[in-house]
Amino acid sequence: MMKCKNCGTEITITDLICPACKEPVVLELGDEFLDDEILSEVIASDSGINDALESEQAPDNKSQKEPSRKKKNKSRKFTDFFKTRSGIGLLCVLFIFIVVIIVAFIYINSYAYCIKQADNAYAEQNYQKALNYYILGTEKDSGRTEAYIGIGNVMLSEENYDKASQYFINALNIDPSNEEALAGIIDAYMALGDDQALTDLYEASADMKDFIASRMVRGPVFTANTEEYNSESETYEDDFYLALTSLDGCNIYYTADGEDPDGTNEILYTEPVLISEGNNIIKAYCINTDGIRSNVITEKYNVVYPMTTSLFVNPESGEYKEGTTVYIDVPKGCTVYYTWDDSTPTTSSAQYKTPLELPDGNNILSVIVVNAHGMISDVFKYNYICLSE
Repeated sequence: MMKCKNCGTEITITDLICPACKEPVVLELGDEFLDDEILSEVIASDSGINDALESEQAPDNKSQKEPSRKKKNKSRKFTDFFKTRSGIGLLCVLFIFIVVIIVAFIYINSYAYCIKQADNAYAEQNYQKALNYYILGTEKDSGRTEAYIGIGNVMLSEENYDKASQYFINALNIDPSNEEALAGIIDAYMALGDDQALTDLYEASADMKDFIASRMVRGPVFTANTEEYNSESETYEDDFYLALTSLDGCNIYYTADGEDPDGTNEILYTEPVLISEGNNIIKAYCINTDGIRSNVITEKYNVVYPMTTSLFVNPESGEYKEGTTVYIDVPKGCTVYYTWDDSTPTTSSAQYKTPLELPDGNNILSVIVVNAHGMISDVFKYNYICLSE
């Protein structure tokens, strides 16, 4: 043990003031200081001092490490959050949102989106917008029919039948059995009155003849049963009968007064139509059992009865011997009447049938020509002097 030098009170190695005399402890080191007990106390004391020193230095080290620990804690908390149900749910929502954005982007740049937008615009009769989207569709995929058919339908709505038929042909080149394209091109050809194109379409079809026949109604064929046609004047010179024929075995309706058939004024064709003098305008159409009508075919026939303006008589005016005969060439379908006394002939006058023998003396032959319709020509006059031998 250690003792206070002033009062001899036993003290420990850690006492700095004597508990008895209250005087500072003055240590006197002797041999006993090296005792194991004293050494243990000194080591323990020294260890305590070191701990105190470390504790005084610790605040500085802690202050340096604190930001790093906070960062690690925040990172750990963030990671731990996404391990919870709420975190997993949030991740799922974010994933779905991203997928939706990607799918939407792909869709609005797709062929299907163009066709849907075009169809909607077409239904709203916004034909220009529809046309723009259909054209864009052909650029997205030129190997599909919907866009070409859509453009064809827009052209039909705008009565541009030539272009409509071209786009329907594009669709049929891709799919020859496409009924919508076939129906469209039939409508275009019928609107154009192009029966030859309809016939070619029907004959070229291998598997769709029944469908085409059910929708294809060609206009009637007009046949004028006469040879009395003057190509120079583009007129017919006599009455004739006009035959109407349906190539598809349909009923035919017509008007003969130039009026458009309207469902109330047309006549069912049952027999050839008589075409007589004047400007005849015939309008006719065919209709099948499903009520599908052909386009209306219009034909004009101008019948002008010819008037005799010249007449062949042999011999002509002059002096002739007794016994001479006069020959008159009677126009086809006409009747000739004559007088020898310079009077005007009528239909009650003598009718020319055989050559006329010249009477004696100075004679004026007057002739009229009456055609089959009772029309009378001007008077033709010839002066003959018959000389006796």
